[in-house]
Amino acid sequence: MDWINCTLKSDTGRFAVPYSTGYQTYSGLLSLIDETDSQLADELHDTSFASLTNSGLIGSFDWGINREYQKGVYADTEYELRIGVTHPDDEAVFNALTQALVISDSPLELANGSLRVTGVETESRSHSDILSDAAESVERGACGVQIQFETPTCCSRYGDVWEAHPDRIHLFQSLADRWNATTTEEQQITLGRETLGKELFTVADTDQYETHSIVVHRREPNQADSGAGDESSAVTDGGTHLNEAQGFTGKWTYRFKGASAPTKTAVIALAKFAKFGGVGRHTARGAGTVSTTVIGEKND
Repeated sequence: MDWINCTLKSDTGRFAVPYSTGYQTYSGLLSLIDETDSQLADELHDTSFASLTNSGLIGSFDWGINREYQKGVYADTEYELRIGVTHPDDEAVFNALTQALVISDSPLELANGSLRVTGVETESRSHSDILSDAAESVERGACGVQIQFETPTCCSRYGDVWEAHPDRIHLFQSLADRWNATTTEEQQITLGRETLGKELFTVADTDQYETHSIVVHRREPNQADSGAGDESSAVTDGGTHLNEAQGFTGKWTYRFKGASAPTKTAVIALAKFAKFGGVGRHTARGAGTVSTTVIGEKND
């Protein structure tokens, strides 16, 4: 698995972007991969689970731009774009992106302008690495994990009914499903509802909690839907169909209560995995980017 944190600046001066930038950055990233490997780009787009996550643009925007439902990218401001890769051929995806953005210095093209990378940080981890790190955290006395939901996180258990907060049972079971879909049979993680209910409790930071409605797909009338998902609600903007999803941001802490070592290891591993795989739906289009901190570890 790979994680790429890009710092970018506008290559075309000040320009307009939608309130939700994730679906445009997703399209731009696929275009960059397509230049190197068109088959890989098609696989990423058509896969049944999100094997590429992207945060959309993170930074300060000009909210005074005179365009409805849009904000402005400043010409002299740096923006972050965080990308997670859990595709089976993650090395090929990583190489295609770094080749385009770093080595070839290709711009990331959006609808009304482009950005160019000014800095990049990367991290590569295997499932085995994460499990080993989690076990070491347990040995050092870890008492839980803290997850910062940095971009709107869209969780849905029942069709198009969106969750207003990250329920601990659904959160870690859905992360386990995503983990299991990307690793070997020997490294599968199973966490039962009763185990999570009894051995984990939640502490929310209510000061940071916010709800959001984000656009995850945009298409013109009569254009075939290319992966927005049945769970998205459709609205129109000047004849254009916008598929929206509802989500939340904020910080939640999940603490152990009489938890066994295997439960602690699994929860910590899944929380660390979330950095690469994202949380919830539409992670390829800007939703569900998180950062994780293990709490309670004793220093050697």
